[in-house]
Amino acid sequence: MNHRRFTSEATVRLGDVGRDGRIRLAALARHLQDVAYDDVHDAGIGRSGNWVVRRVELDVTRLPKFGEQLDLETVCTGVGPRWAERLTHVGTEKGSRDGITARALWVFVDDDGRPRQLPAEFYELYPVPADRTRISPKLRHPLPPPSAARTDWPVRAADFDLLGHMNNAAYWDPVDEDLTAHPGAPLRRAEMEYRGGIDPGEAVVVAIERTGAAGVAFWLEVDGGVRGSARVWRGNGTTVPDEPA
Repeated sequence: MNHRRFTSEATVRLGDVGRDGRIRLAALARHLQDVAYDDVHDAGIGRSGNWVVRRVELDVTRLPKFGEQLDLETVCTGVGPRWAERLTHVGTEKGSRDGITARALWVFVDDDGRPRQLPAEFYELYPVPADRTRISPKLRHPLPPPSAARTDWPVRAADFDLLGHMNNAAYWDPVDEDLTAHPGAPLRRAEMEYRGGIDPGEAVVVAIERTGAAGVAFWLEVDGGVRGSARVWRGNGTTVPDEPA
């Protein structure tokens, strides 16, 4: 089976990095979004609908630094009736596995944001093994516990995109803020799950629960309901855990 693979390059710019010179997760999310967008347009199906991200899992061996060249390679690794899974490797040297591996699930939607059937040509352009044709869109993060600390989170006009909702990359901003405020061991894994859109004018609250020295969980809430959640794990080793704290 010949998998379609799409590659692109980018440079880590000043606007991508934090004070430590390493790429921020929000900036990384934009690069992942861009390569996915470029892939479907290159395949000729970019005008048939829109894609909304459902979840993202990042396994990190090293975060790229300012000025480094990013080599991005993306491939479809699974499908469902109205969604598809994309695996993207982000490295700083061609062919290197030293970087970030991102697994993301994207839902195919119409102009009103409602899930719609994948177009027939999608299956021809993005063939997957038979055991990857019924992947689940189920989310796994728990709801926040009563003990989680909560704080108001200001949103900006720049956080919203042409679909009218807060862009998926902006959901990572509270995580970047916390990682900067609490420096420690290198980031090894991060997960984001998207439960609903955030609209202009809505008041966002971020709940945070620390689960020991290595783990932190985040929830973005509007009127007490969870619109997005994240989990991160840090460690000094090179092994990425299967289940972060």
